[in-house]
Amino acid sequence: MSSSVAYDRVKFATTSAGTGALTVGAAATGYATPAGRSVPDQAIVDYTIEDSNGNSEVGTGVYTVSGTSLSRDAAAVNVVSGTAGTGPITLSGNAIVFFTVRAQNFNYLDGYAGARIFAR
Repeated sequence: MSSSVAYDRVKFATTSAGTGALTVGAAATGYATPAGRSVPDQAIVDYTIEDSNGNSEVGTGVYTVSGTSLSRDAAAVNVVSGTAGTGPITLSGNAIVFFTVRAQNFNYLDGYAGARIFAR
């Protein structure tokens, strides 16, 4: 998978259930949807999902403008951590999703003027 691009303050609800792609819902207060930040079709993004059932997931997926969805199936996603290990969590139909920047994207800082980013 190609490298991801960061987008500021993207956070939204989803009512999608299961382990497949999720549909983008309303933006959280003070934030924007991917469309509100002009995220292009097929953009590769890092994301975090926090589900109301206590499960969470951090990964890289593909945003699709048509249908406003975020792919997280095996072919399109790289789940790096979460309560389900390295697979997608089962969404309950009530989750918050936000675009994030993962520590691995900061490796170029390692050793620069004492700067260090640690992945957890």
